[in-house]
Amino acid sequence: MDRFRYLICLLLICVGVVLGLLLSGVNINSLSGWKDIWELLSFMATVATACFAIWTLGAWRAQFGFEKRFVTLKELGDSFEDLRVIFTHITHIKAYWLKKAEGIEDSQLSAELEDLERSGLMWDAAINRYAKNWRSSLFFITEDQLRRFPVNPYELRSKVKKDLNAICNEINDRTGEAIKVFISFKLGQVNNEIVEIVRESDVQLYKIIKQALTR
Repeated sequence: MDRFRYLICLLLICVGVVLGLLLSGVNINSLSGWKDIWELLSFMATVATACFAIWTLGAWRAQFGFEKRFVTLKELGDSFEDLRVIFTHITHIKAYWLKKAEGIEDSQLSAELEDLERSGLMWDAAINRYAKNWRSSLFFITEDQLRRFPVNPYELRSKVKKDLNAICNEINDRTGEAIKVFISFKLGQVNNEIVEIVRESDVQLYKIIKQALTR
């Protein structure tokens, strides 16, 4: 489409030059003096300048498009790496509930609660940033690439929230050592599932960025 537009612009310029020559009275077959020669050279220079401007515009647009694509996908990759904070959050959840299983009250778990809240906020910020960059990168990701991606940020956020809430709700039905066994087993399952998702997503994301930057 862009090449077609450039061709139309070039044709319009050429038509304008030809009309200019005709209206100026310059006869290419019989140039009567330096004035006619300079006018002819001027028209030729106009065409050359216009062609160069069109070529420069095309090159600039291509370069701008590549840089925009590079920056967008780099931000996507960087924000994806930030998602690994979820593993820290899971560790803090486990530490808090293991302390609770020992009969320690929340009033004595201020450090654990602070770590838990901080890592939870960091996870929310990370998944929101990743979702934002994901939306921006959809202009450079094909449908086929999207289908190969293990999970999008919205599905990942929903899965993490659902799994962690389910575990915390089930903990209330257990006491003592049963909590320790349950929390270690269940959080280990969630952690391993997310590890697999992150690992596969990392591979696919690398392929997507590589393909997008070589187009």
